[in-house]
Amino acid sequence: MRVERPTSSSPFLALSHQPLPREILETGRSFVVRLRCVVTTVAAILGVIAVPPDRLPITLAITAPVIAWSVAQIPLYCRAGGRRWTVPAVDMAVLAGVCLTQRWTVPAGNFPHANTWVCIVVSIGIFALQWQGYGWAGVLAGLALAGTDALGVALTGPPTWRSMVAPCVYMPVEIMLTVIVLWLLAIRSIAVERSIAAAAAERETAAVSAARRAAERLHLAQLHDTACSTLMMATTVRGAADLAALRAQAGMDLLRLRADSGLPPEMDLTESLRQEIQRHPLAVRSQLRASVVIAPQIVTALTAAVGEALRNVCRHSGTDQALVRLSREPGRVQVEIIDAGRGFEPAEVSAFHQGLIWSIQGRIAAIGGSALIDSTPGHGTTVRLEVPDAG
Repeated sequence: MRVERPTSSSPFLALSHQPLPREILETGRSFVVRLRCVVTTVAAILGVIAVPPDRLPITLAITAPVIAWSVAQIPLYCRAGGRRWTVPAVDMAVLAGVCLTQRWTVPAGNFPHANTWVCIVVSIGIFALQWQGYGWAGVLAGLALAGTDALGVALTGPPTWRSMVAPCVYMPVEIMLTVIVLWLLAIRSIAVERSIAAAAAERETAAVSAARRAAERLHLAQLHDTACSTLMMATTVRGAADLAALRAQAGMDLLRLRADSGLPPEMDLTESLRQEIQRHPLAVRSQLRASVVIAPQIVTALTAAVGEALRNVCRHSGTDQALVRLSREPGRVQVEIIDAGRGFEPAEVSAFHQGLIWSIQGRIAAIGGSALIDSTPGHGTTVRLEVPDAG
């Protein structure tokens, strides 16, 4: 069984050169873009509050589009169109504008640069860019924005080492850490998917084996109920009547073995049991409901199991009389085959006597039912078959 690994349609390549699964990338993108919107909005508002009154108009003119863009990109990045190059191109242009205009939007002397609203907006933008699925192109774009931020700081005034720490150290480290996280996610997702694929393959193998064993049991039960039983009858032929019964049984076996699987949607269990009872040389007293219409698989299995139970009465019980009782209660159908013969100890039945195991218990278990054999030496036998009834 081959499990296809769904990957993102975008060309994201982690350090392992393995694409992230689509579900992980899209979930991460959706979360990160929303997080960016919140952080950008709060930082821009704080920047407006901190700026001197004479710079307020230009700061508002810059921060308003930044906030609007951070809100607008949520639906853009969270659908297929958001992964086109036009969206990150606009995104980089907006962030570059924020970097290059900070001489008018950041109060003088408000350094180190890492404390400014501009640094916060650019940092969260670089972080979010790595989640958009552009791989090494996203890494280069992030480094370009860090360089643009450093240029903006230089344009603001004479650069110092404190003002350059964020664009030259913090932001590249941020990019590296983000890529490492994506790389770890890719590796882990591959391991999980391989484990899921291996488990699915094992389940399929087990299901195939179980189906094969069930088919073998059904075949053996069918063979036991037809050819083996008829051959056993042949060894006891004593006259013309026995010979006629043998011929009739062989004909019915041939019809059963040639029968195809084209069964009607429903069958009458009562009628099927009446026909089965007539095939056995026993004085069978029946207590059947007028009609029990259920699924054909259940009718076929119960009828075959009753037939095997009646054959066992003929062969082993020492009596020529039996009772077949059919009852139906909410949620279940029950058939009992009762004889007052010599009985036996079920626990002592040899494993080579497959009539009970395959033709009765196995057949009823295959349709979700149960078969109880209640017998004591000298006190007869009761075979109780019970199956679920969805009707």
